[in-house]
Amino acid sequence: GMAYTLSGNTMTITTKTVFFEALTGTYHLGVYVTEDNIMNTQSGQTGQVEFNDILRVCAGGNAFGTNIAVNPAKGAKVDGSYTVTLPAETRVTANCHVVCVIYKIDPATGDPTDIINANKY
Repeated sequence: GMAYTLSGNTMTITTKTVFFEALTGTYHLGVYVTEDNIMNTQSGQTGQVEFNDILRVCAGGNAFGTNIAVNPAKGAKVDGSYTVTLPAETRVTANCHVVCVIYKIDPATGDPTDIINANKY
């Protein structure tokens, strides 16, 4: 689960990750803030069109998140707290959402090999 509070342009995000089965490997949690209802022009379109799920910021500055578990046992729980500053380009904070993605990571490259789960709040 996840929740957030907003004070000015500072968003504090809390997460609760539960592993429902034992897994092997390294797992990261990516925490992102997106914005909906952005009106702008687009090539090949007349007038302004609506854009949704525009990435505004990723917590920790790492596109594939931060390490939350290695070889987690069934039932393992990981609580997290992330503070991000929404960029000046953010138009309407009420249109922002938090997206969390659990990645399985290749420890040799740091790149994801699989997406385990994702959620949007």
